[in-house]
Amino acid sequence: MLSWQMLMDLGASCEGLRWFQQAYPQGATVAEAWTNCPDAKWQIWYFCQVATTEQKSAFAWRCAGQAFRFASKRHPQLAKWADNITPKNWLEAKAAADFAFANPAAGAAAAAGAAAAAAAYAAYANPAAGAAADAAAYATYANPAAAAGGARKEQVQWCAEYLGL
Repeated sequence: MLSWQMLMDLGASCEGLRWFQQAYPQGATVAEAWTNCPDAKWQIWYFCQVATTEQKSAFAWRCAGQAFRFASKRHPQLAKWADNITPKNWLEAKAAADFAFANPAAGAAAAAGAAAAAAAYAAYANPAAGAAADAAAYATYANPAAAAGGARKEQVQWCAEYLGL
């Protein structure tokens, strides 16, 4: 059973705590609160608090691949790594994204390359230090329309899958 106190002890935001207290004054199961949660960022935050290091690492790699999928729409040379960032190829992928970002002629599209590079680095970094959430944020930044178009929803589905919800 998930309680307001448990969320507070984990460091939940005031806004998230307020929502939980209003929605579930007596507490709720994780599955129930997850299903009804109004903010995907809160779900990803919760996942990053309770998931194992292995689960966070897998999530971070998936988010990095997602960032490359979005970035490849503006930088086709990054398509090779779309949904395919691994501990073995991340350095090569990051270098390609850095190159795409460095191209000043690309203008705003360069931001997608930067986000993909950052996601690859975040996935490589220590997942216990919040890299999974960083990779998720960079994945949606790689294509701003993606946040509204299902990127967060896809990330939340992955988190639920890892948590067995």
